[in-house]
Amino acid sequence: MKKRVLALLLVFAMVFSLVACTAGTVEEEPAVVAEPEEAEEEMVEEVAPEDVIVMKIGHSHSTEAPRHLSLLEFERLVEEKTNGGIDVEIYPNNELGTEAEMIEQVKVGVLQGVRGGMFDLVSRNFAIYLMPFLFDNEEQFQAIARSDIGDKIAAESTYVGIKVLATGDAGGFRQWTNNIRPIKTPADMKGLKMRTPGVTAIQKEMAAFGANVTAIAYAELYEALKNGQVDGQENPYQNIVDKKFYEVQKYMTVCNYQVHPDPFCVPEAWFNDLSLEYQQILIDAAKEMYVMSDQMFLDKSAENLQIIKDGGVEVYELTPEEKAVFAELGQSVIDEYVAEGLFDVDLFNLVLTELGKDPIVME
Repeated sequence: MKKRVLALLLVFAMVFSLVACTAGTVEEEPAVVAEPEEAEEEMVEEVAPEDVIVMKIGHSHSTEAPRHLSLLEFERLVEEKTNGGIDVEIYPNNELGTEAEMIEQVKVGVLQGVRGGMFDLVSRNFAIYLMPFLFDNEEQFQAIARSDIGDKIAAESTYVGIKVLATGDAGGFRQWTNNIRPIKTPADMKGLKMRTPGVTAIQKEMAAFGANVTAIAYAELYEALKNGQVDGQENPYQNIVDKKFYEVQKYMTVCNYQVHPDPFCVPEAWFNDLSLEYQQILIDAAKEMYVMSDQMFLDKSAENLQIIKDGGVEVYELTPEEKAVFAELGQSVIDEYVAEGLFDVDLFNLVLTELGKDPIVME
């Protein structure tokens, strides 16, 4: 009997020992396997936070505008291509100041990017695009801006410490609006208090057409129109809709007198400090961005015009004969710029030749 009891106890001891050993093995195996798997996950290459370059970009348009939407595409492209090495931050609606203030911030390197229209602060040669009735359609402008000629026009910006990555269309043809009367002839323009941005070429042209010119910051224009500080202004359909100028204007004349460039400005010193790889990524992304925004302006043109009409604005389109009268007055501004060398005349002639127009012959 005692032998049988001892035998049973030995069997129970052996079974307990085997179970304990098996349990120990199961507990140890996950620890051995998990460590190398976790180590492999940690091998994924990431940019260290201290190595990330922050690129702050400001502009004056709303978050619904093509300028902002295309900048979001720029942000996506840059962050993807640099694997997060450049972190793009976009500030719309003049959050960082007026366009002039943002240009100055770029010059001193406080801001790493701005899209806007204060051309006199960037390069005198941007005035080439602003000569009255130069382009027959927006596509002509876009072709010049994207060409080697466009690069040469933008290149002078380095004199003020700015690098222009690319140039796009700022919104399409610009039109005149006001609260006093329809503008069909220079006599209708005479005496109107018309707002312009602080750009010399625009001011000279509007004065040549007969207007009393007042420079007001873009961010302050809606209130200036609303309270009667000025009678009217000039802007493309896109801007008139985006900033709701149509709410405080009665008349619009479709004149197509200018197309404005939209240079993408960054600090030259900041740009030069980037690796060559990063520099090319920014340039390529900027060019893709403008292809997107330029097309959006074209696609939304008819829609924006209808919004303006539906908003109660009386719209009049100049006939070719009426436009020719304004163009003749605007010729005095072209003559002044050429005679006084206010832009590079050789570059202007390249543009004229590309457009199939006669170049200026200097005496």
